[in-house]
This record gives sequence, C-alpha cells and structure tokens, in this order.
Amino acid sequence: MTLKGEARTRYMREYMRRKRAKEAGLTARVKPLELAKAAVPSAERKSLTEKLEPLIESLFTEGTKNMVTMSPGTVIAATVKLERLLVEHGIMPVGRRYENPQAYARAIRERATRQRRRD
Repeated sequence: MTLKGEARTRYMREYMRRKRAKEAGLTARVKPLELAKAAVPSAERKSLTEKLEPLIESLFTEGTKNMVTMSPGTVIAATVKLERLLVEHGIMPVGRRYENPQAYARAIRERATRQRRRD
C-alpha cells in the first residue's frame, strides 16, 4: 500500500515528529510546541524570539508590498541577518552564503547569466 497526497504528508509529519521527540528523549506522542520548548532552554528561546521578531516582520512587510515598491536589498539584508542569527544559535549549519553574502550573490548572478547565454 502506498500513501498519496495529504495522507503521505500527514504520515511524514507524524514520523518526523516522533523521530525528533525520540532524539530529544521525550515520549513518542508529543505536540510540536512541547518539542520546541524541550529543544531550546527558556532564556535562550526568549532572546532568540526577541531577535527574530523584527527580522520576520521586515520580511513580511516587504512581501506585502507591490512589486514596484518592494526593495530586494531589504529582503537580502533581512535574510542574511536571519541566517546569521540561526547559525549563531546552532539551528542552521554555516554555509557559503553566511561567510560572504556578496560573493554568494555574485556567483548566483553569474550562474544565471551563463544559463541565459546557453538558452
């Protein structure tokens, strides 16, 4: 029997939830909020939330703007700050984009230019 569509999605979510709970040393049936509380100490979680809130708010604000008025530079700056914060708290591993965002953006533009020339 193979699962398709929403049934597969629900199954995979529940499977990953149980797997994370087992790694955290919790019971197999645990709600996502309880898992998040167990994963991050309370003072650290509070400081992370305080730092994340303005970044997410700025990204949301830019996302609700018209294409003419939105600023890609603001989105990139907020994304880099968000990534650095996640790396700092050990949620995300260090990547090339974290070390030098300008060089990473340049590499992406060059790759897109080469792709357009081929087509």
